Amino acid sequence: MATGVRLTDKESSATVESLVGLRTNPVTKVTPIAVDDLAEQLLGGEIGDAIAGAAAGLKSAKTWAELSAVVGTAELQKGEVTDDAGTHTDPVTGLTVPNMGTYSWSASPAGWTRTGDYADPATAVEAKAAADVAATTAVGASVVAGEAGIWQLSGNNLGVTFAISADDGKMPWGVLPDGSYYAGALLTEINYAGNNLGLVDGLVGAGGRLLWGVDRWGGEWIGGQYSEPLGSNNLGLIWGIVGDDGKVPLGVRSDGSLIGALALQDVGAVVWEAGGNLYGLLGTQEVQLTSTGKYDLPRVVGEHVHFRSTRRRDVSMTYRVAYNNPGKLEVFYASRKANEASFTIGQSLAEGGDVAITTTPPFPSNALKFANGPVGKQSEVLTGPLVPLAEAVNETISTGMARNILADELDRTLVMAGQAWGGKTYAELKKGAADGVYEKVIAQAVYLAGLPGGAHCRAVNVIHGEADGLISNVNYDADLREWLDDLNEDIRGALDQSDRIVMLTCQTSSAAGYRSIGVRDTFTTPFLQLKASEENDDIFLVGPKYHLTYLDHSHIDAASTRLWGEYYGKVYRRVVIEGEDWRPLSPATITVDGSDVVIDCHVPVAPIVIDTTAVTDPGNLGFNLLDAGGATITGVSVTGPAQITVALSAPPQTGWRLSYAFHNGAASAGSNSGPTTGCRGCIRDSDPTLSAYTVAPLRNWLVAFQHIF
Repeated sequence: MATGVRLTDKESSATVESLVGLRTNPVTKVTPIAVDDLAEQLLGGEIGDAIAGAAAGLKSAKTWAELSAVVGTAELQKGEVTDDAGTHTDPVTGLTVPNMGTYSWSASPAGWTRTGDYADPATAVEAKAAADVAATTAVGASVVAGEAGIWQLSGNNLGVTFAISADDGKMPWGVLPDGSYYAGALLTEINYAGNNLGLVDGLVGAGGRLLWGVDRWGGEWIGGQYSEPLGSNNLGLIWGIVGDDGKVPLGVRSDGSLIGALALQDVGAVVWEAGGNLYGLLGTQEVQLTSTGKYDLPRVVGEHVHFRSTRRRDVSMTYRVAYNNPGKLEVFYASRKANEASFTIGQSLAEGGDVAITTTPPFPSNALKFANGPVGKQSEVLTGPLVPLAEAVNETISTGMARNILADELDRTLVMAGQAWGGKTYAELKKGAADGVYEKVIAQAVYLAGLPGGAHCRAVNVIHGEADGLISNVNYDADLREWLDDLNEDIRGALDQSDRIVMLTCQTSSAAGYRSIGVRDTFTTPFLQLKASEENDDIFLVGPKYHLTYLDHSHIDAASTRLWGEYYGKVYRRVVIEGEDWRPLSPATITVDGSDVVIDCHVPVAPIVIDTTAVTDPGNLGFNLLDAGGATITGVSVTGPAQITVALSAPPQTGWRLSYAFHNGAASAGSNSGPTTGCRGCIRDSDPTLSAYTVAPLRNWLVAFQHIF
């Protein structure tokens, strides 16, 4: 069979456009094309620029300052800024544009010009899939609506036996008897015999030039280049393209690295899954990036790997991990502003119940507050400007919390704020209440939104519950849910952020200071605080407070307040920054084995420890058996790294109650709470995290709870 294209009697088009595909518009049917100058058409003008830009590779930077310092190597080279909330003047258009986004290099005027918004690849997959489905549907519709005729042909000058004809009489597609077919002006030959290249298949242009071909050894001709699988060679290649001059413009070694003028100088990062974890390759260095086995849709973004995970209470979020810091995961939030606000709300413990002791700013540039902050008291209105964070009149949790969050690295600017009013119930602090405490928090958010670079909020800190315990509020868990929902709506609205806010709260440990044992059950909030954290995926209980030092029946001293702030900071880092789940030392399951009650626990850091030094024993290490008809507790022991066994004098019966850190301590209202006189227990974990102020470990103590058999 003769070689070449046989459409010599057909009209030719002067552009590559008609090679794209069939068009449904009757006026613009596909026409054959002369491709003698196909290379020039493909490599000239914008197409050539786009190819050169793609070959130059993507320049990924975290900030605009980093990207702007890089000089592009080709017109239209792509760039991106992945994490920068600021703005700048575009060097090409002269417009003020956001720093975070996608970019293209311009040679004249020289600089990176912004082309669009940056989208995290891990979160864009669902949108891309939807777009693919829509595009496929559209293509299907266009084929159905097409008006081209399909014909079986007899004798004709092209030797075609089957064809699609256009309304203008031209043939955009046809099949020859040997299986070769025309696609527009191109002829694909199934048996491309009789040629000096030894090809068995080929694609030939109208000028008789070879565009693509395959020889019997599996080598390929693409344009003027020949690629082939390689055996032994001095370059160690397993695949390569050889030019007419015998040089290799592109080759692949067995380790995956590239060589040649067409190879990217920096291959960049690669990520893969093995054994349920993510691994990365940067250059020739292999690193294990994750160790939990919970990930999906991994994508390389600059120096990070982004992926989706449900590691925090089965809520799907985007995470990232850096190649140069494997194992250190962090949540990659959609809203990333210049300032990170944290609002503390509640009653007197949120205000601060003792004179301030932390009056020196720990991080003057990275931890800030309102001028008369950090937490507004009662009807006080916090005002700007922002100043370095330190405690003023009363010691709040703010400085201790910020110190813990920023201890490892100064990677964010925290603004500690909030509003509190001692002795107020939830009904008096909620949205729309007469005293306006809630509305003052929202006003603070509005102010922060107007700062250069704006602000976002990841969590609100609630220290509250005594007043509702006093009124025996049996719906306090639902109140916490409503409180968080309202704060989510109004703070996010003020800050213009999409990411939801979580609540960090703590357990009230002063029941003994308010209620004698005979009426202790009417103090409802401690168990409902635990219940709210167990039933909601965005409410996290930091822990109980019975191990802290109290001034009276309910207020902790300044040193304990600062220490408690460090506890809040510890949980904030785990939940908000690292995106891990947090449950305090608390029961996971409770089972009965004869007369033994076996309590398997959530343990932040095993093993469980009995500690009667930090907290004195109120009897049975804090456990009490109630409504048991004379039966007693005969022993309490740690029976595993995460297990406690309470031995009873008889098998428990329906209606018996076993409680911890609640039905003990001071027998009358008004007595001091705390580690020697309040309702308490002696069970803790082995968390080695140290206080930045006292260097004492921040142990996690078993929460107060009650189990009814």
